[in-house]
Amino acid sequence: MAKPNKTDIAPADLLAAYSYTPDHAKAAEAAMTGGGEGVGWVRPSKYTELTVRIVPPVDPSASPWHSRWRHFYKDDDGGWVSYTCPQKTSHGRCPDCVQAGRLRNSDVKAEKDLGFELSANHEIVVNVIVRGEEDQGVRPLVLSAPAGKAQGKTQYEKLTAAIGHKRFGGDPMNPRAGRDIVITKVGAGTVSGTSYTIQLDPQDSALAPTDEQALEWIHGQPDLAAQALEDAKAGVEYVSQMIQDSPLAQRAQVVSGPPARALPVGQPTAEDDMHEGWG
Repeated sequence: MAKPNKTDIAPADLLAAYSYTPDHAKAAEAAMTGGGEGVGWVRPSKYTELTVRIVPPVDPSASPWHSRWRHFYKDDDGGWVSYTCPQKTSHGRCPDCVQAGRLRNSDVKAEKDLGFELSANHEIVVNVIVRGEEDQGVRPLVLSAPAGKAQGKTQYEKLTAAIGHKRFGGDPMNPRAGRDIVITKVGAGTVSGTSYTIQLDPQDSALAPTDEQALEWIHGQPDLAAQALEDAKAGVEYVSQMIQDSPLAQRAQVVSGPPARALPVGQPTAEDDMHEGWG
């Protein structure tokens, strides 16, 4: 039965249209490619145990997952700075990507390590309700994602594996009879480092106490696609300022000759082509 494309239908019909299966999870992972963070964004690192429920998109046939690539580094004051990579989002050249590619090809371990550190981090964002914090409404959950070859270790990979598990998997998006997602932080502060276990609650439950509340959350959720576009534009502006501002330009000595410039989508430079697939 085809899913409806309209959103102005009865709550019962709309809720019945949502379904998320292991096949959807596999398709989302297979299709995953490169894609400002404000108050209210949710990161598992901030919790010892985090229980969330995915809020399905307004369009039942759309994917809830949104991909983004961001560079992180510490500024001169020791604070973290991040920006959306224009190269990974096909909005232009990125000095940090050029520098990272060169360093990662170095035979010197310290330089190679720095190259990986400069590379863009891949993240998957999905709208959720945090259990116990429902009064804060729908918020974006940020999950680590593969930046290269999939290894099954990132938060997103662990989540899709939990959804698709033959015995314990299930539907995390059905508003009436779906599964909550439980993310547990383990090993924090130990020599082995922090890791996360992700599993689905074994019991089906409703997204919200009432259909009306569920629909309010669904239709009032943040527009992550629009946010991604704004982030990409901000990334281009940031890179332009990086090139113009001499301290940052010295930090990222990446090009010989004219400074890097933003290019229209679909017009990569020869150097971009050479380093296709960084990060």
